[in-house]
Amino acid sequence: MMQKKKKIANKFVIKNEADGIQSLFSTLKKEKINLEDCWFCFEHTGHYGFSLCYELEQICCVYSIIPALQIKLSLGMTRGKNDQVDAERIAMFAYTFRDKLQPSKMSSDCFQKIKQLLTYRNQMVRISTQLQNSLKSHQAVCQLTHFDYVVDEIKKQIIEVKVKLNPLMSY
Repeated sequence: MMQKKKKIANKFVIKNEADGIQSLFSTLKKEKINLEDCWFCFEHTGHYGFSLCYELEQICCVYSIIPALQIKLSLGMTRGKNDQVDAERIAMFAYTFRDKLQPSKMSSDCFQKIKQLLTYRNQMVRISTQLQNSLKSHQAVCQLTHFDYVVDEIKKQIIEVKVKLNPLMSY
């Protein structure tokens, strides 16, 4: 028996910001689609999906965030990749597994703040390490050139990063 190919009803691009997300909601309403009857499904993209999650929760919509690898593995071998193809594959995944999808929820406000602080702290630690490594190489060159400006600037930056890291160590 031949399987009937699903037809995509509508395609459009939105900006990943509050105005763009609101335009998605407006477009769906114009199409006479009740948002409370929708189940939104999208790929986990880290902080890029945060705005969409926030806006969906503000209007009490159900949504699922799916890891990209899970979507990829469900498709088997595929070729080609761009935003439109990805969107169609996510839609097909959501339709195929609609009975198995679990609703997602944003983490608590407190947890979001902790996560943000930890991310920032990790970035500062990486920057500190990069500056320390850079300082060593510039100090070696400075011994030959007797040009201290770069070494002095890097030392100042290291101090600035340490000052920023100090309060983060207590979190």
